Formats: sequence, C-alpha cells, structure tokens
Amino acid sequence: MLCYAAYGFAYIVPATFVPAMAKAIVPDPSIFGWAWPLFGGTAAASTIVLARWQARFGARRVWMIAAFVLAAGTAAPLIVPGLPGILVAAVLVGGTFVTITMAGLQVAREVAGPAAAPLMAAMTAGFGLGQIAGPLLVAQLGDRGIPIALAGSALLVALSGLALIPKEKPCPT
Repeated sequence: MLCYAAYGFAYIVPATFVPAMAKAIVPDPSIFGWAWPLFGGTAAASTIVLARWQARFGARRVWMIAAFVLAAGTAAPLIVPGLPGILVAAVLVGGTFVTITMAGLQVAREVAGPAAAPLMAAMTAGFGLGQIAGPLLVAQLGDRGIPIALAGSALLVALSGLALIPKEKPCPT
C-alpha cells in the first residue's frame, strides 16, 4: 500500500508540473504542447506491452521495473536540461502511469486473493493522498518547489521500487 501511495505522489508531480516547465522553457504551444501527446501516447502503448511483460515477468516485477523507470522519468528534467529532458519525462512517466496502476492492482489480487477489495481500496486511498500531497508540497516550497519535488518524487518512487524487489525464497535444506 505504501508503494502505491508513493506512486501517487511521484506520478502527480511530473504529470502536473512538467507541462508547466515545458511552457516556461518554450513559449510556443506547438512545441511545448508535445509533452501531453507523448505522455498520453506512451500511456496507451504501455497497455499493449504490459500484458506480455506481466505474463513473462509477473506483476510485482513489472511494477518494480516501472517504478524505476518512473523515477528516471521524474528526474529527467533535472538531469537533461530544457525541452529534451521534459520530453523524456513525458515518455517515461506516461509509459509507467497505466503500467503501475494495472500491475499494482494485480499484485493486490495475488496477495489478497478473493479478499483483495479492501487492499485495493486502501491502495487507491493511498494513491489519492499521494496525489494531493504532491502539489501541496510544491506550493509550500515556493519558486524552487518543482525541482525539489521532482527530486523527492524520484527518490520516493525509486525506494518503492527497491521495496518491491521480490524476495527470493531460501533453498530447502
């Protein structure tokens, strides 16, 4: 549940503020406006790829990998300056948004079986709290809030990816 809440926080910061950063860097909407179609296009494409990956690697590993990709996408505008970093963020964040949602809820079903509904409800509530907390944090941080929130979001979702690393079962003796 905490990993899913971290995802809500980590996703909303770039999804909300990267387009605003693009607009600040490039005033021409025909150029900065490509951030949203890239985000949406990769979100749509991820659903096609997800089923194959989930069948091959399992929902938990897909969620874990997507968390690391989301972390990279969230940090991209901080590492790659200008519009290229924003476009990389749009692709990586967009490509993980639906993936983590689908894989996370599948993991809930795997963990809780027929009693998954309460776990899914708690995960969704945690996600919602993360979505509320992200923009509130940016607002509290003022002018330097976006870069700090992006760095914090990237770190938070990377830590959730680490928490999702499957624990290998010990060999029977």
